[in-house]
Amino acid sequence: MQVFISAGEVSGDHHAAGLVREVKALLPEVNFWGLGGKKMAEEGVQLVKDMEEFGVVGLDGVLQKVPEFYKLTSLIVDNVYRSNTRFAIFVDYPGYNIYLASHLKKVGVKNFYFIAPQVWGWWSFRAKLIKRYFERVFVIYPFEEKFYRMFSVDAIYVGNPVVDTIRGEGEECKIQVPSGKKIVGFLPGSRITEIKRLLPKMLEIKELLENRHSDLHFILSLVSSSMHVSSHKNLTIVRKMGRDVIRCSDALVIASGTATMEAALLQKPFVVLYELSTLSYIIGSIVRRTEFLSLANIIAGKEVVREFIQHIHPEEVAEVVEGCLYDDKIREKIKREFEPFKLILKGSAYKNAAKYIKKEVLNYEND
Repeated sequence: MQVFISAGEVSGDHHAAGLVREVKALLPEVNFWGLGGKKMAEEGVQLVKDMEEFGVVGLDGVLQKVPEFYKLTSLIVDNVYRSNTRFAIFVDYPGYNIYLASHLKKVGVKNFYFIAPQVWGWWSFRAKLIKRYFERVFVIYPFEEKFYRMFSVDAIYVGNPVVDTIRGEGEECKIQVPSGKKIVGFLPGSRITEIKRLLPKMLEIKELLENRHSDLHFILSLVSSSMHVSSHKNLTIVRKMGRDVIRCSDALVIASGTATMEAALLQKPFVVLYELSTLSYIIGSIVRRTEFLSLANIIAGKEVVREFIQHIHPEEVAEVVEGCLYDDKIREKIKREFEPFKLILKGSAYKNAAKYIKKEVLNYEND
């Protein structure tokens, strides 16, 4: 049995690998092929393309890659025919995955979505596309199931992968940091375009903070191996150790995304930065449906952490970070607000989704 799987970013590659591992435990005869990265390859997925180079943000980023995406789609459809693939799993990355799923649907493939698009935040019209092209959607936040069902999408809450990861890793800081210092962590995201926009702002925030306080040390996590930063005093740079940076830090500056949920579950004070190109921001502002962008604030239903969107002023961010570091009342209030998250979110997402996929595969074979 051949199954296609597509994940377009570092986080998607990680989640897809976890799902593949659980499906194989239930269905050893399944062979996976598709789009992804190193983690998926380690789980035995035969990659037709390493998708790290396609990690784009915003409408303009997608448009720049249109010719390449078009060629890639033709290649995948041809492979579907040759391999007699009848099932496809898509992980996050909606800008391309929904488009690709529409083509696979036309040739008779049953499509499933794991970590579905956050249509409740921006592009709600995508819910109608998902209804059209996908058999079932596995969501990782409880409120998503209700939202998708408003559009008659067969959505099932399977749990959140971050919960299992955090429970399994413990609380130990694995990064060497100076003793007696307060630690500020910077997480500029996983996409190259995102990092290029936010990293200069983060380094400016660092400079402002260390000019005011002598008891600080800074950690920067860079996901992409192709991103290089010149050395800075008082700055430890690590690769692909985002959660360790969160564990080690007393306060964090984070690009909007999954890392905000990880920080919330670990009850770490943080601020959120979010910046797109001007075109993407204007379009996004028109279709935006939620008051907040940070998942932590959305789940809480109020502003627990400060969000700095688009027009980011490092001086203002630095002042908020100072409060997270030195004001005990602010720190304790944020921690209290994060406490219920441990009850709201459940684990075993990969295993639960794999059980549903097994059922679908076996039903198909028995038809």
